[in-house]
Amino acid sequence: MERYRVPKHKMRVRIRTADGREENISLFLSDFAEDHVGSERPSDLFRVGAVFFVAEDESGKVLFVRGGNLSLVTIPLEDDLGDGLAGGNPVAGDLYTECAIRVVLEDGLELMGVTRYQLPEAQARLQDFLNSAEPFIPLYQGEEVVLINKSRVARVTPA
Repeated sequence: MERYRVPKHKMRVRIRTADGREENISLFLSDFAEDHVGSERPSDLFRVGAVFFVAEDESGKVLFVRGGNLSLVTIPLEDDLGDGLAGGNPVAGDLYTECAIRVVLEDGLELMGVTRYQLPEAQARLQDFLNSAEPFIPLYQGEEVVLINKSRVARVTPA
């Protein structure tokens, strides 16, 4: 049975749940990504839209966290390097749209930063991206990237 195990590594992130609670957890990420070269990144895990994912709390207890209950996931930028694009094609990483935005969550939390996404030119407006199937908005804030659950967003305005 050992040969059927998928090699995983742990990565620390900070999450905020829909009720406003924040905690640090460790995600279990695959050593091999499905859609790009290298290991799985936290953004890869949340893009697939799994209902539950396995994590570990600070005391080492295993958790099954429901992705739909998350408002946001904060990741050190160095741990989520890659194309950095929502809906993107890593090969064409230089052909993207970048937009400074302000996001207000349902619970009133406000965030500002820059989002980057890749869509066909005819559908590359911010509105097109917000209405796309991509479940999370990547928001770059200095040395962190915040993945914001679209289902927890009250409004977005260009900054």
